[in-house]
Amino acid sequence: MLRDERPEAGVEQPPIWSHEVTRRSGHVVIALAGELDLACTAALQALLFEHIESGQVTDLHIDLADVGFLDSSALGMLISGLNHAQEQGCRFAVINPSPMARRVLAITGLDDVLLQP
Repeated sequence: MLRDERPEAGVEQPPIWSHEVTRRSGHVVIALAGELDLACTAALQALLFEHIESGQVTDLHIDLADVGFLDSSALGMLISGLNHAQEQGCRFAVINPSPMARRVLAITGLDDVLLQP
């Protein structure tokens, strides 16, 4: 007999992603960890836009060192962040991609667009 392995309804699940923000005189690093997918992209985009629109950030770096999964919606969110940052006169780059994130960026050709030179 197969058992249903789904969590019980109403039981809160831990988030599959997290972030940590470091600020230093106009420079902000948002270190992301976990799985970046459709479930978190709206919240992540809001976080990026909040910093970009603050008027206090000249450089925004997204650290992907601890990201284990990255889907197309997360890539779209990063491109959206890049475009919005450029519109606001803020520099934007992805830094320290995990091996998996680096591979996804390379396969899609976004490494040349998003990675800091």
